[in-house]
Amino acid sequence: MSGLNGTQARTLSVWQNRVRMRVLSKGAGPALVFFHGPWGLHWDPFLDILSQHFTVHAPEHPGTTPGAPDDIYHLDGLWDLILCYDELLEQMGLEDTPSWGIPSAPWLPARWLRAIRAAATAWPSSIPSASGATTPLSPTG
Repeated sequence: MSGLNGTQARTLSVWQNRVRMRVLSKGAGPALVFFHGPWGLHWDPFLDILSQHFTVHAPEHPGTTPGAPDDIYHLDGLWDLILCYDELLEQMGLEDTPSWGIPSAPWLPARWLRAIRAAATAWPSSIPSASGATTPLSPTG
């Protein structure tokens, strides 16, 4: 679907299909994820310049996607927002893609989440007890 300024727009559902997020993409070259600031996503000449060297993928913050203003209310806080963005990037196959954004963008710590997830997958699933039985472990306690 065509978006603004020659971008391609697509809307993906995340957070158990309760949050719809539109992503504007444009360009050629290696992928780059752009996170907008608190005023919303506005494709401007700066992004056009970036798109001359990269394929820029710019997701809209939940609740700013046209037709889905109330979707933000499905998220309870910052960590839900980070998980939401992490799910979006994973769906798009961009989880290891370089990102750039406005310094106030709170969702940039999605990389921290990926590091935590990687550590959790290395967590042992059980430990043997003195009696020889195994005790299940969980990284969440």
